[in-house]
Amino acid sequence: MPLIARRNEPLRHGAAAPADAAVATPNRPGYFEPMAHFTLLFAALGLACKADPVDEKRADPSPDSAPPSEDSASADETDERSPPTPARTSAELIAVLEAALNPGAPSPQQPAERYIHLMGLGDSACPGHPTNLMDSIVPLSGCTAESGVVYAGVALYTDTVTAASRDLRLHGDFTIDTPEGTHLIGGGAADFATMQVSGAPDTVDWNMSLTGTWREDGGEGWMADGFGGLIKASGTLGPREAKASIDGVMTLRGVSIEAIDLAFDATQCAGHPKGALKVRDDSGLWATLVFSERCDGCGSLAWDGAAEPEEVCTDLVEFGKSLLILPATP
Repeated sequence: MPLIARRNEPLRHGAAAPADAAVATPNRPGYFEPMAHFTLLFAALGLACKADPVDEKRADPSPDSAPPSEDSASADETDERSPPTPARTSAELIAVLEAALNPGAPSPQQPAERYIHLMGLGDSACPGHPTNLMDSIVPLSGCTAESGVVYAGVALYTDTVTAASRDLRLHGDFTIDTPEGTHLIGGGAADFATMQVSGAPDTVDWNMSLTGTWREDGGEGWMADGFGGLIKASGTLGPREAKASIDGVMTLRGVSIEAIDLAFDATQCAGHPKGALKVRDDSGLWATLVFSERCDGCGSLAWDGAAEPEEVCTDLVEFGKSLLILPATP
């Protein structure tokens, strides 16, 4: 809004304008005449009040330009989200499952034994402790021992052994590199415990859990391919009894697997399992295998979204053996 002032006198901020005030212009030192002022004011009001013209097409859309109905939109989305098809046949998936499990079950003893061996290659300055990696000694960037082994991260290791029990624990987030090119990675917890069965000194109950990520580039067995997940297992091992069960999810030898009450008993089923397994296909689909009570390694395999399961047979006896003797594994 233009400033209004008394003739030849500036208006103070907040003061009311006098009746004979006019509007300054460049043509007069410098005021509009009052009539010119009102003419401009009415013109501005007319522009401000002018209605926006109605767009007839916008007000009355034709049927061709109407938005799609919810039903048609849903149909389009359904077409776009059609379920994936398996990348493998059921027989091929079973072969992948057997190749992932039969070389042997992962166990906490393996990363723990490898870790404590490599810690023995350190010295008093690096890592500065015979069993633990401590941030008060080992810097975040790591340290190099005189042997050339490089330690980084944090880890706590305990192995308590009595006449009747053993309690092994390795928890941490660390890496250990050797001059030979091996690269041990540990991130999680590896726990294993045994307890002698009362009245049976040659029989033990045992349990274990393996969580997180464990791998050794250049290592041996399942450690070379690596493990990721969370599994728990327990059992009994003795001269007259060997049984074990395992639950949890894991990626082992590149295959994602879930074990659901998967149980083995050396005295039953000729080493075949009971329970269930889920396996992830490369398509992203999961297939669920539920073993039958016939104890023959066969069962029903159901793909995600499939209408009917199909009968398949597996041979996981070698995986079962590795799990049954896990307490005796170094």
